[in-house]
Amino acid sequence: MSAPKVALNNLPIGKDLEVCTYGSLPIPAPAGGLTVTIAVADPLLAKVSSDRGVAGSANVNVAVPAGSSATPTFCLQALAGSGTVAYTADAPDYDQATATVSMFPSGFIICRSVSGTSCSGFGGSFSTRLTDADTTLKIAPARLDPVYLNLAEIQMVRPGVTSGSVAVDSTNPSVGMTTLSPVTFSGGDVPNERTSSFHPLAAGTTVIQATAAGFSTASNNNNINVTVTP
Repeated sequence: MSAPKVALNNLPIGKDLEVCTYGSLPIPAPAGGLTVTIAVADPLLAKVSSDRGVAGSANVNVAVPAGSSATPTFCLQALAGSGTVAYTADAPDYDQATATVSMFPSGFIICRSVSGTSCSGFGGSFSTRLTDADTTLKIAPARLDPVYLNLAEIQMVRPGVTSGSVAVDSTNPSVGMTTLSPVTFSGGDVPNERTSSFHPLAAGTTVIQATAAGFSTASNNNNINVTVTP
């Protein structure tokens, strides 16, 4: 009879982003608890951390309290923008469990509001008048699809990334300007968004873009066309 395994989730993660998850136990942890070791097969491609705000390493131990059927949360952090890497869970009297981190491009998107892993508002354009109040802009990090670089899922920037500074610029500043640029993400951020706004100055059109060194430029929910009317 084979030993039990910790059930792990396969995870799609954007480059220099992280996703936090947990493992499920087929039977509750015994008296005294259970130590589970989570490890990545290649720490040059991904790392694991027991704290979303701490840069990861090749492996971590998480302590499952007695009677619990799930591990504490741990976070996988992707270092590449393509390919896959395995991660494993080992525990005493358990067989090794394996799952996969699939890696994708990442970038920053502009929304009216951010809810969990999704973005709402704006899409590709909005209009405002010279007499209107400034329009709030929410900037968030996202995993992008590898073909079109469209938004796939909002995720967190991984801790330790040195290029977390995101420019939020208007291509025609005589028509309107953003009130804060750049915005900065430090990794494991809660809330997972930064706020700027668009301030209209003259009738005309401009484009608002969110870009960051080391990240791809998102195709949708970015490059927002803005029309300012009198």
